[in-house]
Amino acid sequence: MFALAHQMASAEVIVQEVRIPRDSLKLPGVILYDDSITAQRPAVVMLHGCSGMWRNGIPHEADSVTQQPRVEQYLDKWGRRLAEAGYIAVAVDSYTARKPPDQTERTWQNQCGWEYDQGVSENTVRPGDAEAARAWLAARSDIKPGKIGLMGWSQGATAAMVAMGATPIDSKTLRTEASTKPFKGAVAFYSGCGFKYGKNTWAFNGTSYSYWRPYAPVRINHGSHDKLYDAAYVKETDTFDLNPLPDIRYHCGMRVDRAKTVYGAGKANGNEVTLAVMPDAHHGFDYPHQTGFPAEPCPEPGHPADARAECVYDLESLSFLDALLK
Repeated sequence: MFALAHQMASAEVIVQEVRIPRDSLKLPGVILYDDSITAQRPAVVMLHGCSGMWRNGIPHEADSVTQQPRVEQYLDKWGRRLAEAGYIAVAVDSYTARKPPDQTERTWQNQCGWEYDQGVSENTVRPGDAEAARAWLAARSDIKPGKIGLMGWSQGATAAMVAMGATPIDSKTLRTEASTKPFKGAVAFYSGCGFKYGKNTWAFNGTSYSYWRPYAPVRINHGSHDKLYDAAYVKETDTFDLNPLPDIRYHCGMRVDRAKTVYGAGKANGNEVTLAVMPDAHHGFDYPHQTGFPAEPCPEPGHPADARAECVYDLESLSFLDALLK
């Protein structure tokens, strides 16, 4: 078993529900920070996955003991660790404020497996939510100017990758204004890389001819046994189906390869893309654990791949954010 460092003795993390304005909506959010820090701090926006931001799919539910809002465990784990490390973290809820009258709350909160036209789009809607949360943070006096990063998980990771695009999803025209490149960098956990937002419409020109590349550094954490990384993987049999050929629209490797080889994404240009793939790890590799933020030593190769992926990639991702934002 690897060690866990869920709390730091000197840190008292405040967890509060907030409202983030976007157009005519007030998006629910949860902010986490160490109240003992008085200096300006960097910040991170966190984007939830397809099962929504709230624990058990119940919006606004508070813990019966602490009265703190109950967000999904990975958001709580990361938000607390970021707060302990001197950040202000805010998770933004893309679903609740947009629930149509004919949907139940529980059904609307779980949009996993929905088609492009059924729920809240990670390509055309959620990147704007990320920017709304960033602008809300930037207006606070306790945030270091220009020091805001982005994180996402699963569907939220796809939204983060879209938000970090050096171009819009439907144009090869580079973003040039600083206001269109608002984040210092991003971390994406087990993202889908298809970016489908219409019946036959793929963002950034699909995968094989992709022009996606980020405007700032991006780190993508994946497992080799994740269909969103490699569509040949068959979860039910834990095997790879290579005949017929895999549906490459999900293949993050091709997006990243083209970003580097065709469009020059790299450290020299300030937009390095890191794709870390843990052998044998699955989608949501951190879900079974979540009892606290990991600490070294991590499990060695040969131990359960999901536990190793969570430990290694959480620690490396925190170091990645520290290098960008501190």
